[in-house]
Amino acid sequence: MGNIRLYKIITIIVLLIITIVAFVSSNNNNQSDGLNQDVEIFYENGIPLFKYNLNKDTKGVEIVDCIISDKNKSIKIPDEIKGYPVKAIKVYAFANIDLLQLELPDSISYIDMYAFQFSNINKLNLPKNLTIIDNYAFNKAHLKDTLIIPDSVKIIGDFAFSENEISEVVLGKNIKEIGFASFSFNKIKSLKFKDNAKNLEVIGDNAFRGAKVDIKYSVNDFEKLKVWDFNESILTDKTARMNYR
Repeated sequence: MGNIRLYKIITIIVLLIITIVAFVSSNNNNQSDGLNQDVEIFYENGIPLFKYNLNKDTKGVEIVDCIISDKNKSIKIPDEIKGYPVKAIKVYAFANIDLLQLELPDSISYIDMYAFQFSNINKLNLPKNLTIIDNYAFNKAHLKDTLIIPDSVKIIGDFAFSENEISEVVLGKNIKEIGFASFSFNKIKSLKFKDNAKNLEVIGDNAFRGAKVDIKYSVNDFEKLKVWDFNESILTDKTARMNYR
């Protein structure tokens, strides 16, 4: 009995040691990488501009919230923080804000859902390495005039740019999917697809609802198009090819 009890005690001690070593090792790794999920504040000249975290999986910075005051109506986000690239704008990060100007770094590849919803930004240039603009990202964001979608963008989510005052849209040559009502209820009179959008597969229902474009497109202009809306206002021969929707 004494030997069994001693064995159990030794086993418990060994397990405790293993647990402690693993915990310490994990902490050391996090400290050496400089990556954690804790939210931090980015300052410029002593003024807080936005909150961010460092994502372990992507090894990149995610902007999670904006800090607006009378002193920072214009914000320029750096391309890296603490040596790590800024890769994403997260949910609601810049929603319902009023900015004169916002400069986004080209390192950003993802703009999350609702990121700029209900915001008011006078000037905005989308990052050159952006690949996904998620649902409602710029819904009712008071965007006006010309919107240029970079060649890097592949997916535009549902309602992504709906209910703005955009008059001209230029879509990059690598666009693959345009979501449901993504550009609906704007003032679009001009719509251009660079390189005939050779990779375009999906035009969601009501994607350009309300658009009154000068030049319309044939379904056959898009060689890979598989899904579209028969009633889409930018198309002419809407039934020229089978709709797989």
